[in-house]
Amino acid sequence: MNAVRHILYAAALSLGLAALVFPAIADAGVLRTLDGKTYEGDILLSADGTLAVQRKKEGIVNVDLGNLLEADFKADTSAARRPTVVDDRLPDPWKMIDVGRAALPGSVRCVDGVFYLKGAGATLSNHNESFFFVYRPLSGDGQIVVHAREFQTGNSQGTLSLIIREDVQPMARAAMLMLYAGKGMMRYGYRAEHNRDFAAAGQANRETAPVWMMLARQGKTIIASKSADGSHWDSIGRVDLPLGKDVVVGIGLSSSDPNALASAIVEDITVGPFNDQPKPPVTDIANAIKTVTLKSGTVIGGAALLSLSDKIVGIGDPQGHALNVPITDLARLSFMPLSPAMLAKIPEHTPGVLKPSGDFIEGDFAGLDAHYVKLSSVLFGLVNLSIGDEAAVLVLRDAEPAPVAMIVQTANGSRFLARSLQVDHDGATLDEVTLGSVHVAPKDIVDIKAGSQRLQWLDALKPASIDAPDGLSPANAWIAGGSLAGKPLALAGAPSDHALCLLAGTSLLWRLDGPYKLLIFRCGVPDAVLPAVSAQLIVSADSKEILRTPLRTSLDDPQTFSLSIAGAKTISLRVQSDAPLLCPFLCAEAQLVK
Repeated sequence: MNAVRHILYAAALSLGLAALVFPAIADAGVLRTLDGKTYEGDILLSADGTLAVQRKKEGIVNVDLGNLLEADFKADTSAARRPTVVDDRLPDPWKMIDVGRAALPGSVRCVDGVFYLKGAGATLSNHNESFFFVYRPLSGDGQIVVHAREFQTGNSQGTLSLIIREDVQPMARAAMLMLYAGKGMMRYGYRAEHNRDFAAAGQANRETAPVWMMLARQGKTIIASKSADGSHWDSIGRVDLPLGKDVVVGIGLSSSDPNALASAIVEDITVGPFNDQPKPPVTDIANAIKTVTLKSGTVIGGAALLSLSDKIVGIGDPQGHALNVPITDLARLSFMPLSPAMLAKIPEHTPGVLKPSGDFIEGDFAGLDAHYVKLSSVLFGLVNLSIGDEAAVLVLRDAEPAPVAMIVQTANGSRFLARSLQVDHDGATLDEVTLGSVHVAPKDIVDIKAGSQRLQWLDALKPASIDAPDGLSPANAWIAGGSLAGKPLALAGAPSDHALCLLAGTSLLWRLDGPYKLLIFRCGVPDAVLPAVSAQLIVSADSKEILRTPLRTSLDDPQTFSLSIAGAKTISLRVQSDAPLLCPFLCAEAQLVK
């Protein structure tokens, strides 16, 4: 605590504004209350059991936990500080450029190391090439390895590529590994001379995103490879292509239509020394981040398995506490971090193992040691799956969260569902149904929010009426849930487990079955939608309009709203667009507050 903070706290005490408070963390945050108020500033834990917000000008305000909707201790309230990086704000030394001519410029958003790309262009490989290129320099031998999570375009000739080029000028000498959107294949090609068309050097069939891709240079030889899991690689081809010591390497995107945009999500991007058998960024299980999901719905991040028997699992948390959990209270053991798209591949109500490739093996748990998961499978019999290489997540059963008072999230990724919560200057003490009493230090708290005892997910309620656009049935005009066609619904890179996605022209109406005070949600056009179309959301309570958002595209940042609906008997959501296309609009984490 610095001297300025000491002075502020002393002044607060002298004025009687608050009891002695201690900062949970140093960064400013945002606190929202159940009565619709929002406060910005340092969020502090008070000795009197409340949360205190140290505001810059207005001083300290105290909020009782019973009136807390959410306290985000590390919220970023400045648009300039959001984790969205475009153009020259890409992580150094990455840059972007539209190579050749395209009617629509490309763009890239970087969120926590994941690239969300949009680009047009006619082609990446033949004469008069044009495409969107995110690149960085490479000197001497080296390689680029990426995981292509998603790739969408309306043209089957559209391509997502890894590229090594002598420069960023059109028709430069280059080698390129191309993933085709609509053909289910990869092609490897090269241009040996400036202004020449590409020559084929290899091909792999039945390949679609998600998939790992690698392009490596050793001397004058450039090697293209692909992998299903990032550990086991298959060579697609190799060519001898002298390019000089200094080149550029990166990711190319073409829609195969200069007037339309393709979109792609690329993650786990590494550029480094040449390695003929590269591993994904996290493969050393001893150092990988692991999580334990309890049947109660609590998630323990950064966990380690300390002991194992037929009935009890010993878990070590990042604070050094040893927790003994009955195996009947475990839902999942995750052995490596996975994207939302990968986790969406786990089927409901089905025990088994999710492999790093995305395949799921159904079967009953038969044992676990330091290196292997044992599974009894009807299809494969008794199998041993090596942790990391063959087993990413062990699924024992579904989590069955009970209604809780509060939810506490910590810096290591833990998410505790608390039946009760108390705070003071020493931190937060919560009661978890499986673990009992758990103490969290102030420095480890990231977020505290009201639990399901006070909240109702809107996507869990059945609409009383649905109005669909002409030509569409009501069932096809909207979707409730966290995925569409197996892909997570996301806004600005953040996936939503509780989402309502409506096509333009759709209206949903709910009859409220209880006394609710607020409707809270994030909203915007999903990331996967091309930004050529826009849509807006209209919210009504008892047929009276209470919100009309501006027209938004997928390039716009999502908006967060807290709307008063006290006394309302019905609420409705309606989406409309300025284009004839049925643009979807997403309401994420929509909740009714009691």
